Amino acid sequence: MSIGEYKKNEDEIEKIKASEKKSTERINNLIGKFNDLFRAFKEHERNHAVDYAEKDIMDSVNKSLGNLRSTIKIENENRIFELKNRMEVDRTNTIANIQAFLSMNIISELDVTITVKYTETGYRITSRYVGENEVEYTFVLDAKNQEIFSEILRFGHLEKNMRIPISETSFDSDQDYEKIDRYYLSNASVSKGSLVAIFSSPENDAKITFVMSRGNISHFITIEYSNGKKVIDITGNSAIVKRIEVDRVQEPLDRIYGSLLEMENCRVKLIELTSNNVDIFRNNDFEEFIMKMFQMKSKELRESIANSQESSGQYGRKAIEEKLSLCGEVGGKIARLIGVNYEKE
Repeated sequence: MSIGEYKKNEDEIEKIKASEKKSTERINNLIGKFNDLFRAFKEHERNHAVDYAEKDIMDSVNKSLGNLRSTIKIENENRIFELKNRMEVDRTNTIANIQAFLSMNIISELDVTITVKYTETGYRITSRYVGENEVEYTFVLDAKNQEIFSEILRFGHLEKNMRIPISETSFDSDQDYEKIDRYYLSNASVSKGSLVAIFSSPENDAKITFVMSRGNISHFITIEYSNGKKVIDITGNSAIVKRIEVDRVQEPLDRIYGSLLEMENCRVKLIELTSNNVDIFRNNDFEEFIMKMFQMKSKELRESIANSQESSGQYGRKAIEEKLSLCGEVGGKIARLIGVNYEKE
């Protein structure tokens, strides 16, 4: 599809709006001229019949020109609706193509953060990427791909009868421990070898925050308890931390960590895209972004295409040339960048 068509349709909509505005102004001016004619006529003809004639004529004029104004408006609305539908199709196709391009992992990724959050409709999982040349993008992932996130995840589903010490006293009482079996995973994220997982109480504001590092140099877990009134750094308190069963905490966190990493290959939809802090989706700067991507990778693409054969499938020279021929002016620009022929259809 021609990326330039989106911009052309956008420009056409603005022209239609401007034309309608001018038409409305001309209609209003025409009504004003009829009023001026009667005003001048009545300066010389002071018969009451003139007033009746003016009313009849102006009622007819206002009705006819009002109908004309409505007809123009309806025709323009229909045309704009048609153009917007085309634009939406073009936009959807363009985003799908960009999504496919980004899914090929051609852009070097400097940082990846995978996040899961519990919502009214279940878990929503996203992966956010910070890439080279200030390109950032976010995908929604398919939560149903991992059974662990198919329904609300309580800590007791991972490890039963788990208690967290929250008091420096060593008495085995309800005041000294917090039972977290019913606590559910409200949100978690994995980034740069670290996991942050928050389990929340379904009854009150209490929550347990786990931070686990899986770095090559060090491996540690920190735990914090809060209930809206106080915050207890459990692993930072020597009197409390010695009573934690770390192994029983480690396994559930490892499972969440591994499940989130596996989710990265379950991309469903590209929902955010920025380049140099410019929101591509909001500004519809698709052409500029696509050109930037091809400029970034033009050398690699030239080398790959130069070594490819005519019959080498969907990424061969011939297939690429055919696809670019459908992309309008942008196709020509890309063709020159990567060294292939371009024949506009």
